[in-house]
Amino acid sequence: MLAQLRQLACLLGQFVEIAWTYMDTILATLRCQAGNMAQIPKRIEKETQKLETEPPPGVQAKPDPANYRYFHIVMAGPTGTPYEGGNYKMELFLPEGYPMEPPKVRFLTKIYHPNIDKLGRICLDVLKDKWSPALQIRTVLLSIQALLSTPEPSDPLDTNVADHFIKDRAGAELQGLFGALSGCCWSEKRF
Repeated sequence: MLAQLRQLACLLGQFVEIAWTYMDTILATLRCQAGNMAQIPKRIEKETQKLETEPPPGVQAKPDPANYRYFHIVMAGPTGTPYEGGNYKMELFLPEGYPMEPPKVRFLTKIYHPNIDKLGRICLDVLKDKWSPALQIRTVLLSIQALLSTPEPSDPLDTNVADHFIKDRAGAELQGLFGALSGCCWSEKRF
């Protein structure tokens, strides 16, 4: 009974965290629709332009037409990994405090990875305590690609997946491949 209550409390905490993220997104969208689009901060404007003209390899990042702080991301799985050939959808949101605060990023596509939980949240130092205003959206996206290439089971967000990676790396990678097959948009080159 106690374990069930802890699990329920954990799920409730996760729900509240996601709800706050969406609340920020909705409020920013409403501000943009109210005419604030002309007041896009220069930093965000420059980063958006650079993402459009020089995207990181294997990444498509498109700002939402209704909210310049919200980006639709599609990331190709890195070559030589169980995620290769997959196209993973993510959302990236720049909070009002950006660049002093890190962006909020999460996977929308299910992925079997020790540093990404079932809700798509990502355990990555540059999204938390190692964030610096000198970093950019591009840096974050490249860091996520690197995390897909080299999972860190010693610093997990999903402990069950991390245990699987530690005890049976090949089996965990195969599970990642099967998970990607069932929940990811595969490119035509795989078939």
